Amino acid sequence: MPFELTPFNDKNDLAEYVRAFSSLTDPTTIRYLCRTHVPGWSNIPEKFICVSQIVAGLTNQLFEVTVTLESVSSKLKHSRVLFRIYGTYVGRLYDTKVEVEAFKYLGKVGIAPALIADFTGGRIEEFIDGDPLTAKQLKITSVCTDIASILGRLHTLNTSRKDFPSFFDKEPIAFKRLKLWRSEVVTQLSHLDSDLLTNIWTYFDKTFLEEMLNEANSIEILILGASQSPTICSKLADISLVYNAVFAHNDIQENNLLQVSTGLKMIDFEYSNVNYAAADIANFFCEFMYDYCHDKPPYFIEMRDSYPSKSLRKVFVAVYLSKIKQEEILPDDDIVNTAVDIIETFTLLSHLSWGFWSIARISGHHTNSLAFDFIQYSKVRFLHYLDKKKQLVQQGILPLKWDIYS
Repeated sequence: MPFELTPFNDKNDLAEYVRAFSSLTDPTTIRYLCRTHVPGWSNIPEKFICVSQIVAGLTNQLFEVTVTLESVSSKLKHSRVLFRIYGTYVGRLYDTKVEVEAFKYLGKVGIAPALIADFTGGRIEEFIDGDPLTAKQLKITSVCTDIASILGRLHTLNTSRKDFPSFFDKEPIAFKRLKLWRSEVVTQLSHLDSDLLTNIWTYFDKTFLEEMLNEANSIEILILGASQSPTICSKLADISLVYNAVFAHNDIQENNLLQVSTGLKMIDFEYSNVNYAAADIANFFCEFMYDYCHDKPPYFIEMRDSYPSKSLRKVFVAVYLSKIKQEEILPDDDIVNTAVDIIETFTLLSHLSWGFWSIARISGHHTNSLAFDFIQYSKVRFLHYLDKKKQLVQQGILPLKWDIYS
């Protein structure tokens, strides 16, 4: 099912709260920048450049920009491009300079779309012609294993390529980012206007939110058995490959996986960085439970029963590890069983992190006409965190079975 498009001929075609996202959110500005930067577009009259907003994405605004004059478009290398606008707040959620450099590199090695131009507040990308997966498709075994394979390829970039950029963190970003987003929540609660604060306290008991903030202080030791350090990371990697520090996507979900003519392609690498392999996989498993393609409030559907079965998780991990190790690995192998349990512990990190992200995101303007309910989404993720933590203790997966100091 293709992304929904909203024609954008005049600035007033979009709601005021969407236009407020950026000074670039204007079709005249978008056309001008495309004519300036896209090869072959400079002499194309504006009336033959169609701008439509892609109704997707919760971090950036996305626009499909197309040359409609067929006699010209057929001769262009890029007759259609993706115009991406960054929100003014995104620097509080991730390092925007690292994100742009990462995107350039991933485009160069054929993993991300090619970068056509970048400028203050946004960029122009190669348009990938494909339809996003649906949440239900994630559970199809053949689709799931395809994702395991392409994820395996991504996760070897930092070890298999000599040209891998040196500006990335050497240690996994997982807990550093969790602390950043937690800190942003604390800041937001001190500075939000009264209406937004009233909305938050409608959903949250103050004691509950304080409990979630406190969980961030102990989750690192809960998942790793100790605070993160190069020594700890090295010892953990000896236990399982999914503890390896890899180049991770960190936001694999239905809308970031396109079905193209050659298979599946990952897009939207805003949150990509070096991370634990288990964190990236765990986050993907969590995303089975959320459908973001919903046109009614709260603009997502919670599907708790859609969490992948242990059998499917074992198949996924077997394919993933086989891609990493380039050898036969089967779902019932011990290496798979150990990895599956480790990945389960990292689902806690996913729930808590995106819960904080969602509150931190509240004060930013909405990216499109679907006014995503960030407060309700954060509460859902926090409740899933608490339920999952209880479940892992009952299953004997937590506390950890190994002592990394031994």
